[in-house]
Parts: sequence; C-alpha cells; structure tokens
Amino acid sequence: MHPFKLIFQKKTKVQNVEKSDIPILGLSFTDLAEVSSYSDDYDYLIDVIGLMSGISNELEYIRDGKVTKM
Repeated sequence: MHPFKLIFQKKTKVQNVEKSDIPILGLSFTDLAEVSSYSDDYDYLIDVIGLMSGISNELEYIRDGKVTKM
C-alpha cells in the first residue's frame, strides 16, 4: 500500500484535462521529502498536485464500528 492516498468525497469533482502543463505563475514547487519533514505547527497551508496512476474497485472496511467505503 502506498503511504499517500487521495480521498474523494461526494462533492469531489474530477475532470479530464487536455493540456497537462501547470501554470507556474503564483506557484512554488517543493519536493515531497521536504513537505513531509514539516512539523504539525507549520505556518502555511500546503496544496498537493499529483498524478493519479491507477483505479481500483471500491472497498469497505469497519472503523469505530461503522462501515466506510474506500
């Protein structure tokens, strides 16, 4: 299992993109290793840009006595 995952909620919107270029204007890219080293009291919010590399079947698991779909 990969240590990072995307969680899609009912309001999550996913769309195909014709152009894969991400505009650099206003963005500052940082290596994942550096972001992972930040402490819980880091002063800034972090957005993550990634690439989905696969899709699997929906799974169900029980957490705190409740069935959750993943």
